[in-house]
Amino acid sequence: KQDLQQLMFDLRLECFKVIMDHACLEVSRLNANETWELEYDEQLGSHTKLPNLFHDMIVSKASIIYENVLSVNVTKGERKFFDDKEAIKQAAIAVYRLLVDFASVFQILIKDCSSAPPNSIEPLSSSATMTNSSEHLSKTTCLVIVFNNFVYTRRFILPRLKKIFLNYGFRGMDRVYEEIETIYKRVDEQLLETVQTEYLRPFLHRLEARMYSGRFDWATHMRVTAVKDYVKHIILDLARVHAEIYSISSQLVFLVLSRILSTLVNE
Repeated sequence: KQDLQQLMFDLRLECFKVIMDHACLEVSRLNANETWELEYDEQLGSHTKLPNLFHDMIVSKASIIYENVLSVNVTKGERKFFDDKEAIKQAAIAVYRLLVDFASVFQILIKDCSSAPPNSIEPLSSSATMTNSSEHLSKTTCLVIVFNNFVYTRRFILPRLKKIFLNYGFRGMDRVYEEIETIYKRVDEQLLETVQTEYLRPFLHRLEARMYSGRFDWATHMRVTAVKDYVKHIILDLARVHAEIYSISSQLVFLVLSRILSTLVNE
């Protein structure tokens, strides 16, 4: 009887692994489900359905696992799944893989966006576009959307999923989430760097082409009475960038613009 119970437990553990492996595969392909259709969130601005699609997928898989793996009849001698050390270990590994795979989805999307034809911010509305079923979005807008989706995921989706895992009895989630936070911080910086670089490209081109053409010398011009047109154009372009980012998320405006301005000042 004991051997039979162990066999049944091993089958449940294998079932858990198969379900989680399939979930990881589905998550890693979620970039193909991006529709670029925006939804508005009062706290974090506009985002697409992708983060919530990930959330709903994990909730669905967790429900299947609960019904087919975690539910036990203790009176018949069935062992609780998370009383086993190997089960706890495999569950932690599976959650880690799921969350890392979803972070990779954002890296794929940001790479696809950044490899699109060059963007032009003069004017922004006529820049290279990425098409979805309902509208045309500029390249930089798509980059900001991907970045904001990631911010939304870190702030809202990950805590919700952690609560779900804990409710189902998953253990070791604090340690898993500590490692995930390190990874997500690194990806966050990569996404921000890509957004910043794309916005900066036309600014730097304008500076390099015109800043030294007038051969301005501070030694002989102690008082500045006017600026060249390219300086005015840069200010107008900054206003356009502000408007574009604000249209997606007001909370990203300072984060992105401060990086752009810092680089421009250094140049």
